Amino acid sequence: MPRFDIPFTVSGETQTITATQNLAIRAGSKNYWFATFTFTDNIFEGLEYLSATFSTEPYARSKGRAKIVPIENNQCQVPWEVLTRKGKVYVGIFAGDMLVTNEATFEVTYSAPTLGNESQPTESWYARFETALDAKQDALTAGDGITIDGNVISATGGGIAYVTVNSPFSDIKEAVDAGKPVVLVIEEYGRYIPLSYYSYDDPAGEAMFMGQLPGDYSQDVYTCRLASGNTQWSYQVYADKSVKFESQTLTAQEKAQARANINAQAAEQGKGLSSNDYDAAAKAKVDAIPENPKYTDTVYDDSAIVDRVSAIEGKESTWDAKADDEDIPTKVSDLTNDSGFITNTATAYRSASIPMGECDGTSTATAFTATVPGITELRDGVCVWLRNNVVTSASGFTIDINGLGAKPVYSSLAAATRVTTTFNVNYTELLVYNESRVTGGCWDMVYGVDTNTTYTPAKLGFGYAVCDTAEATLAKTASISSYALTANALVSIKFTHAVPANATLNITSKGAKAIYYRGAPITAGVIKAGDTVTLMYSTYYHVIAIDRDKQDKVATVTVSDSGAVTQALDAGTVYQFTGALTSLTISFNATSDLPQYHFIFTTGSTAFDPVLPNGVVLPDGHTWEANKRYEVDILDGYAVVASWAVSA
Repeated sequence: MPRFDIPFTVSGETQTITATQNLAIRAGSKNYWFATFTFTDNIFEGLEYLSATFSTEPYARSKGRAKIVPIENNQCQVPWEVLTRKGKVYVGIFAGDMLVTNEATFEVTYSAPTLGNESQPTESWYARFETALDAKQDALTAGDGITIDGNVISATGGGIAYVTVNSPFSDIKEAVDAGKPVVLVIEEYGRYIPLSYYSYDDPAGEAMFMGQLPGDYSQDVYTCRLASGNTQWSYQVYADKSVKFESQTLTAQEKAQARANINAQAAEQGKGLSSNDYDAAAKAKVDAIPENPKYTDTVYDDSAIVDRVSAIEGKESTWDAKADDEDIPTKVSDLTNDSGFITNTATAYRSASIPMGECDGTSTATAFTATVPGITELRDGVCVWLRNNVVTSASGFTIDINGLGAKPVYSSLAAATRVTTTFNVNYTELLVYNESRVTGGCWDMVYGVDTNTTYTPAKLGFGYAVCDTAEATLAKTASISSYALTANALVSIKFTHAVPANATLNITSKGAKAIYYRGAPITAGVIKAGDTVTLMYSTYYHVIAIDRDKQDKVATVTVSDSGAVTQALDAGTVYQFTGALTSLTISFNATSDLPQYHFIFTTGSTAFDPVLPNGVVLPDGHTWEANKRYEVDILDGYAVVASWAVSA
């Protein structure tokens, strides 16, 4: 028979239990799943009643609604009763009097339909004690080789001497120390009840025993107590033997002695025992059965059937007045929709809409709670509109919708950044549940959409900047006005100093991102002092877009013209105009595998605007000035411009 394990790690020192693996069990599984426990210390070692609790709600053990299963050899079976439907299962540990842990959880997921076969209830401590007590002999009577002479009981052939609870305390102590059984004389029944010794307190001089009454009183348990020097025993009847026995606080030695005494109880001479003792009352019923019984010899109580027949007699006229077949509706349109059930059209409309709710009055600036109709569980992609009519949020707030759990909120515009701006009062925002961004799930807020429709290269993630950070500093910084950190966008950065290994780049305080080259963090010597590097942002880091070895081999063309110049540029070639120009007209030849155009020129004493091909976009707010040396890099229609002053 196969078995599957759910591993847990338990610390007695911190009283914690943790699920080692993130497992999901199919609902309806029975008798195949076991919980295994790895204890990181010996705190729980030697404690009695080491048990695991399983429930479908948190802290159910304190409410009496948890399944309690004994732990043996650091494992126990997962009760099938908690695996019947989808949801969380809460697992805890306890032992002794009383060392407990927190609760760990695992998931139960949907499963295919099953045959619905019932299983026996999972065994608990209560069941174990009840089975042990039920299997014992109810009473000891004289006869069949057993002689009772006052307070001494003996068996034919040299049996063990018994003492009764009416014996002096010293005799009882001697019997207990010698391992001899003790009996309780119940004279009103004429029976002798064997008692199981389960507690002896030598300093206090007390002895305590347990035993069951015979016959119709077999469910009653006597506990007897005698203190040293007393002659009168006190005893009390408890109706629930298994619960009472379990509730005793016993040491390990006492429990071992109690079990030994229970197992040592002798049967009546010449008679065996079974789990259900066969008494005189049961024998009398068997003796009353005739030699050749017929079914008429057994009196059957048919009063329930007679009562039901009487209840329907005389109803014929009522049935005759019922509707004929043709009066019974045969299609839905014949029925009156008095309960307001929705139609297919309404269902389609509601399915296409996004439910909307409001934050309630218990919300705080860091923890919002809200009610949204129709949201009963959180799944990937669940969308809600939520109106905040309570309070403007603080940084790092959470939202709990319909009591399904407080979840952190992240901006949908950022890859892995928690929302640090505000959820303003009287604002309505769209939330999308995301199971994969962080462990435990979160809400992605479709937040902060830019209403400015005038998009510039910088706002789209493109631009040029100079990094002046010292060479030894790993955290490099640069600034581009109105820059937005955008995936797959390109920037050109001129590094005044060389860049060391494992450096990062933070553009306009958008966050320090690692610089990657050829699939790994940058190493020393890749970017040298004065290099201009094109970087592409790739969600978590900046990637050097052009292989540095290939970039070093880019062809360079020197153009000696000055004044008014017209030049067609080849992709992947750097053009340097040596003279001071009065005008410059640029065109592009056919693109190649490297669709990037690069040229360097100098303006004279009069500034002018170079004529560039249609579609080329200059940096936002850029102007051309006189007596400047310009370096222009154009990639996919976006221009990056660097400049420095020259002598007039």
